Amino acid sequence: MDERYDGFEFTLRNQTTASLTITRTKAWEIERHTSDGWEQVATEVGVAEGKTRTLDCGEAHSWHHALFEHPTLPSRKTTYLFENLSEGLYKFSVTGNLETGVEITRETQFEVQRQLPPQTKTDE
Repeated sequence: MDERYDGFEFTLRNQTTASLTITRTKAWEIERHTSDGWEQVATEVGVAEGKTRTLDCGEAHSWHHALFEHPTLPSRKTTYLFENLSEGLYKFSVTGNLETGVEITRETQFEVQRQLPPQTKTDE
């Protein structure tokens, strides 16, 4: 696998008994924790292949954050993100509306740490 395409993924799975629609308004957001609290660093409206995405019971949608931008094919089940994140504590959140009219937001925290490649020893 080409390491330039490595990244991480967030998956939202609808485990309710109602359909969940993710709309253009604040579909997803990444915030960074600073000394002043949470600061927005990235947000995007919509999801892959359109302005809204409805997840029926048991369906899932993923947001794949790649470390480097690369060509990707649009997908109904995955939205691709390309944000250059510096070291620190972050929060990824996604907001949607249940068919009952209730708005829900789900979020998770993650930490970015940069690691230097391992050094190789040479014989002298």
